[in-house]
Amino acid sequence: VSSTPVVSVAGHYVTNIDFNNVIGQMKFSPSGNKLAVAHSREQVVQLFDFNSNTGVISNPITLYQNPSITIGNSVYGIEFSPNGEVLYVTKVFEASILQFDLTASNIPASMYYVASNYTSDFGSLQLGPDGKIYIAKAFRTELSVISNPNNLGAACNFQYNGVSLGGKYSMGGLPTFSQSYFYNPSINLSSNCQGEISSFSLSTNQTVLSTTWNFGDGNTSNLQSPTHSYANAG
Repeated sequence: VSSTPVVSVAGHYVTNIDFNNVIGQMKFSPSGNKLAVAHSREQVVQLFDFNSNTGVISNPITLYQNPSITIGNSVYGIEFSPNGEVLYVTKVFEASILQFDLTASNIPASMYYVASNYTSDFGSLQLGPDGKIYIAKAFRTELSVISNPNNLGAACNFQYNGVSLGGKYSMGGLPTFSQSYFYNPSINLSSNCQGEISSFSLSTNQTVLSTTWNFGDGNTSNLQSPTHSYANAG
């Protein structure tokens, strides 16, 4: 750890530094290549590139900005999907959840309301080790849950009363984790019938240095995207 900080000047400049204008979550994507920030009362959500080798933050994209709306609609919680391709944002007193497709050519235009105008205030968002995103609800005895956060639109499977707290009350926050703990690259497979030529690849935006594949039938490969034909089913 270097004692000399890396200072990046990028993105929204908070002009009125008081408590209400500087609250809001900041999250890195699980793969560590993106950073997202919610400026609560200033009604701004931004996405940045993050270089995990140099520590430099760059290329801000404003996903949401609406300073004309009331304080009651403040953005606050923010979280990436496990694959880092979808971003979720809560609007507190409006009790709404926004979804953005980070693979879209126009990310701000991809905004989708996962939930809107519920009766409780949505707070923090936090990805869990089970791949689900949990949502704090102020003064409620349940957490809301997004069960399939990699999926776009209604397919993300939002549940308003997803987890009971057994009579205990949620407030605005949730425990904070290092997001890389939840980074689990997946394996892509095409043509998976006996006798076909099956293609394998890794779903990851990280730089892969080496791979070792075990196909389960005594054959292996060190190619990054190998093919293999299974002689027997199973």
